[in-house]
Order: sequence, then structure tokens, then C-alpha cells
Amino acid sequence: MINNRPINNLKAYSNLENDLRKSILGGKLSCSDPISTETDLSQKYGISRNTARKALQKLVDEGLLSKVHGRGTFIVPPEDRSPELVRLTKILVIIPGGKYDIYDRKMVSGIADYAYSHQCQFDVRMEAATLSQLRSQYENLKFDGIVWERPDAENYPIIEALRDDGVPQITVSRQIEGVASIAFNGESGMREAVKFLRGIGHSEIMFYDLDLPAPIYSLRQKTFVDELGKSLAAPLKNHVFTVKFGTLTDKHIRRAFAACPDTTALIFSSTLNKEFMEYFKSAGIRIPEDLSVIIFGETDEFNMDNRHPYSILIEPRRLIGTNSAEMIKKLKGGGKVPKEQILIQGELMIRQSCSTPMNFGNSRDIPEKTQESQEYAMLSNMAK
Repeated sequence: MINNRPINNLKAYSNLENDLRKSILGGKLSCSDPISTETDLSQKYGISRNTARKALQKLVDEGLLSKVHGRGTFIVPPEDRSPELVRLTKILVIIPGGKYDIYDRKMVSGIADYAYSHQCQFDVRMEAATLSQLRSQYENLKFDGIVWERPDAENYPIIEALRDDGVPQITVSRQIEGVASIAFNGESGMREAVKFLRGIGHSEIMFYDLDLPAPIYSLRQKTFVDELGKSLAAPLKNHVFTVKFGTLTDKHIRRAFAACPDTTALIFSSTLNKEFMEYFKSAGIRIPEDLSVIIFGETDEFNMDNRHPYSILIEPRRLIGTNSAEMIKKLKGGGKVPKEQILIQGELMIRQSCSTPMNFGNSRDIPEKTQESQEYAMLSNMAK
């Protein structure tokens, strides 16, 4: 006959450990009063004093409890907990909208690296659960914190409610008051890209970006204008063009070049990659003979691991993932939410798509450009 006592003891041991951890992390017990004694806990859970002592010692090792000789065992206040002693069990990664592109995969790989080295688990969900479900799961220790990958506005109320509940969270490339945030330092990356193009002789540079409300977009557009303006003696013309996601057409691109007919270099968001590649092909634009190009961000087709000729401003998504996981650990240990967004430096990878303007020859005859320039001039005169 199989003896079930060790199994029952293990279950009771886990129940004691989880119940105490849940009460401690949920702030349900006072830090000024000692918790129940080993004798009381062993009687309540039907285990030996030695088993109860082991459960308490595990929480002591995690920095959640502290034994004071002659007084008892006390809960360590959140502000006094050592981040080095905090242990993660599971990180929840939520990627709203059902997307799972190269950005998501690289970020998740960073979290996976962290989880492996810290002996914890992680769970990736393509859709957020309801607020009540997430609350219940957190209270029952199903996860330690949430990494929100570029959450949509509709997720903000859930994030804010969980923030008020004290759930450790961090948002990637989005900012919500009172919630830790991490992002690629797009401003620094943009400055590096413009400085590089200026350094090889370009002064007429265009930037085509997405028209989105997140601050990261307006900041990198402003940085582009400020940095480009340093190289121009004349007043800066409009060199920034934006478009709603999924609405860019060949006509938009032709009008942009017509508005800036002397453009010799182009930086564009990787989300517009398909449309620009089709335009280059249909218009017969040679890269870099007719135009130098830097792609802002990676795509499945053009990234640092693939063989292709395009220069790319690479977002450090893997590093963002590892830093996000580390922040969850710090917050679980009682650390404070950073007041400023955590910015991670990227990398400018230069390949064959960039060249000096003098290599373009005396004439850059981009098809349809002359006609578009005339149309743009006519519209400008009409407006006057």
C-alpha cells in the first residue's frame, strides 16, 4: 500500500507557504506584529513543526520574513526588502491585438533568457483577460507581474485598476501614470541616424513616420526636425510626413517627394516598409544611387539577422525584454515605480543603402518627380 502522508505533507507545506506569501504580498498582515508561531501554523495546516519551520525559512530566504530572536517572525516592510533576495515564479506577458511580429518575438526572447537564468516561468498571452480574471489570478499567485507589450488604449483602464491594486506592471513603448515604462530611445537613435547622413554629405533628408498619439512618435519626429535644422542655413522646410497606419499610398509618397524635390536621403518607419519598397520598384528609384535609405526599426524581411542591403536603426527589443523582467522583480520586492520612462539605446546598422550625394551624379531623374513638383507648385500658388 502506498503511503500518502509525504504527499499530503507536501500539499500542506505548499498551502502554508502560498497562503503566507499571498497575505504578505497583498498587504493583509501587519509588519509591526509577529505572525503566528510555528506551533500554531503546524496545528492549523496539519503538519509538523519542522515542516512549518521549513516553509517559513523559505520566505525568510526570499526576504519576505525576518526572524527576531525572542520576539518571533515578522513581515519585512516592502521598502526594506532586498531586491537580490526576491524570487520570481512566473511573469505574465500580454501582447494585445493578436499581433506577434518581430518586435514581439525579440522582446519575448529577452524575457525567456531572463526566466531561464533566474529559474522562473513566463506565460505569453495574445489577448488580455478581464480585470476580474487578472485580479483573481494575481491574488492566487498565478503570476508575479505583467509585462504589457505596446498595450492599446482600451487596455489602459485595466492597467490603471491593477496599478491601484499594487500589481507589478511595466508597459513597453507606452506610458501610463504610476506604471513603470520602458522603450527604445528613439530620440537618441534618430539623432545618430541624421548625424550619420549629414556626415556623409546629406542635408536634404526626409522622414516618413506613422501618425499615432503615443509620445514616442511625436518625440522622434521633433528630434529629427531639430537635428536636421542644425545643418541648414536657410529656414527648415517641412521634411516630416506622417500617415495613419495602413493608409499609405503611392500618391502620398509621390507628393512627399514633390514637396521636397531635392531630397537625397530618406528615413522611414519600418511599418511602412512594404509601401516604400513597392514605390521604389514602380518608380525605378535605385538605392543608393538615387536615394540613400535608413529604415527606422526591423521587419521580418529586413532585420539584423537577414542578408539584405538596407541600413536599419535597430530597436534593442531583446534587451527591453530582459530589463522588463528585471523591473517586475524589483517591483515585487517593494521597489518604487520609476518616475521617468526607462530608455534603452539602439544600434544603427549601416549597409549598402547609404552613399554620399556626390555618388548620385549630376542628375537624379526620379520618374514622375518633375510632374509632381509642378503639380505641387501649382497647388502652392493657388493657395496663395
